[in-house]
Order: sequence, then structure tokens, then C-alpha cells
Amino acid sequence: MAKEIVPVSRAGGKPLADSSAQVYEVGRIPWSDFAAYALSSSIDARAAVDKLRAAHGPLSESVVHTALMALYCCIYHDDFPHNFLDCCRAIGRGRPLPMRLCLHISPARWEEAHGYIAGLRAWLDGAEPRAYAAAFGLDGSMPAWIHSLLGDHSPAKDALAARTLASLVAQLYRGVRFMIISDDAGVSDREGYRRFDGLVHREDGTHYASLVDADGGPSEPELAGDDPAAREVDLHLSMERPACAQKLFRYWEIVLSSVGVLKWRGAVPGGGRSREDYEQEFAAYLSAAAEWSGRHKHLTAEGRHVADALGDYTPLKHNLVDAFLLQPAPEPGFYDFLRNADPTGAYSPYTG
Repeated sequence: MAKEIVPVSRAGGKPLADSSAQVYEVGRIPWSDFAAYALSSSIDARAAVDKLRAAHGPLSESVVHTALMALYCCIYHDDFPHNFLDCCRAIGRGRPLPMRLCLHISPARWEEAHGYIAGLRAWLDGAEPRAYAAAFGLDGSMPAWIHSLLGDHSPAKDALAARTLASLVAQLYRGVRFMIISDDAGVSDREGYRRFDGLVHREDGTHYASLVDADGGPSEPELAGDDPAAREVDLHLSMERPACAQKLFRYWEIVLSSVGVLKWRGAVPGGGRSREDYEQEFAAYLSAAAEWSGRHKHLTAEGRHVADALGDYTPLKHNLVDAFLLQPAPEPGFYDFLRNADPTGAYSPYTG
């Protein structure tokens, strides 16, 4: 586990960056460990692999691991469509690639999420957002936009923004794991997740995630006044999304823009990705894989990407696409495994 770092406080209203470039360690799960757990805990996964063996005879360990990679590919993960194309490449070459599943996020995602938190904190502290973000080594573009969404201060807005800050930090920090499924033993040395202790702790050292109760609602500060519209926004703060969810940032932007007007918006102002955009992207890649499996021509850009990744058609590849990649992931207890596997590296940044 990563070494403990004393939370950094702010002095005189000026933000201080974290004390060093220390990072959380990355936990690596070998594919053989994941396969052993998935096949022992999921009847659906075991039945699918057995059916593949019945059709093609004895399977190599690499093919079994590739099948499970395809079966557990999540189109709602923030890595989509890259994770989907990686599954196609793995099928194409017959051995699995590194993969993140539920609760696992990339270092880039981790950094981007803290841009939202920095923007919200800068607004609450009355600080210039780009300079505030720069003190933590973050790009200032997102904090500046968040600052503009929030607008002028008011007692009701200040309280709601403070509650939103605790909610966003809790959504990011609770349950996330810095983990990856990979047979590359060096992957942990190449990836790092910076610590942002000074950004996610209050001046008294309290972690903002500790202000959110088990139901997802912030415990403090009390929401000022009795404005029904503001309270409607506050109700949405208890609707937690996992940090790996593809639509998480869209949801955060809706929440923050709603705080800015003290009214639930239901959409991102000024554009941004819509629900339909996501759904069309999902459909395009799933259809492309189905077209390849049916040996149809690939007329779309997504179809060409999928075809290039899968390579030449073979009966085994066809079954890996049809019976694994295009099937819903099982509903197992394997999420407990993702939470608890590799305790020496699967470090959660918030354990309170």
C-alpha cells in the first residue's frame, strides 16, 4: 500500500499543492487469477467456456483468458470504445490485453476528475480557478468552466455547493481501486495515480468523503432556506455513480450547472455529450462486431476499426465474438473479487 501522507492544509485562503509527487500504488491481477475466480463464481461464464470447448476441443489458457476478457467487457465503462477494441484485438491475436473493469479507472481519468473538484473548491474559496488548479498540477480549463457555471455567490448556493463538493469527492474516492488485469508484471511501474490530499481534505484534516452518509447524502452543511428548487438539486446528490461510469462527468456537469442556477437542469448547458450520443456510439460498435461475425462488409468507420482489430475470420473468432463479446456480462459476485483481490496493491484512497 502507498505510504501515508499527512493531509496538506491551506493557509491564508491560498491553496497549497500536495507535499510531493507521491502516488498510490497500482494493484495488478494476473489473468490466471481473474479466470480462476470468474469460472468458479459465475455459472454463466463457466457454461459459456464449456460450450466453446465443446465446439472447438481443448482450449489454450490464452484463449480462455481472451474469452473472459470479451465476456466482461463493459460498454458503459469510461474506457469505451477503447476497451471494446482491445477485446477485438485480443480475439484477433488469441491472447488477452491489459483491461480495467468495474471500479477500476485510468490515471488520466483520475486526474480529470480532480479538475472538477478543483473548480468547485476554487469557487467556494473565492480563488482564481486556473491558478488554484495549477497549484495542484492540474490543467485550469475545466476548473475555469466550472467556475463560470456556478456564477455569483449566495447563502443557499454556497451551502449547496459545499454539499456538492462532499458528494463528488465521495463518488470518486469511495470504492475506486487502482487496479488492472494484466500479465505484464511491469504495468504497476509505468502507471501512477497522484495524491491530491490538499484538495480533498478540509483545513481540519477531515476527508470530504467522510461528510457523506451511507445513503450517499452529505451530512453538512445544512442547506440554507427552504427553496424547493434548491432542495430538488440536493436530492440528486445522493444518487452516486461509480467513478468508472462513462457518463459520470456528464452527470457532474449537470449537477454543477444546476447548483449555479439553484434549479435542476437535467442537461448540460451549452451542449456537451447527450444521452443519445452515448447510445449511438454503443450501437455503432456492437453492430460493427455483429456485422464482422456475420461476414458482412464494413461500411462505417467503426466497422473498419473492429474489422482491423479482429483480423481474418475464423470459426473460433466468430464464436468468441458471438458468445462472449456480444453477450451481456454475467451478474456474479465477482465484483467482490475486484474490490478485494491483491490487497498489497489494490489500494483505496479513502477507507473511512
